Amino acid sequence: ADFLKSPYHFLSGSLLTPLFAMGKNRSMLKAKKAAYEAECHAYEKSVLTAFKDARNAIVDFNKVKEIYESRLQLERSARTNVELAQLQYINGVIGYLDVLDAQRGYFDAQIGLSNAIRDKQITLVRLYKALGGGWQ
Repeated sequence: ADFLKSPYHFLSGSLLTPLFAMGKNRSMLKAKKAAYEAECHAYEKSVLTAFKDARNAIVDFNKVKEIYESRLQLERSARTNVELAQLQYINGVIGYLDVLDAQRGYFDAQIGLSNAIRDKQITLVRLYKALGGGWQ
């Protein structure tokens, strides 16, 4: 009866409790390690996805930039063609149908340039967003 009232009883309980709960502590440690590894995997996956998105955005922007430059050159050439066609028509070398055809080509080139400008702006926004900028 004196053993239960003595401080040795509390001391023995404090020392023996971890021995009886060893399986529980090990399983909790394994669960914490598994959760940690899962979070590490999720983080690595999100980082790789971010790098992939940034790389794709940069590649797309460079492609669209090349398309824009070629469409700009086409628009300038078509404008020169219209000016030459108008001069030739004024001097009586060609008919007006040829001038209209040159104007049609110039308007098509302007539409292509406008679409290239739009695509360039869209890819610039996507690039900005992929590199960390953006909005909620």
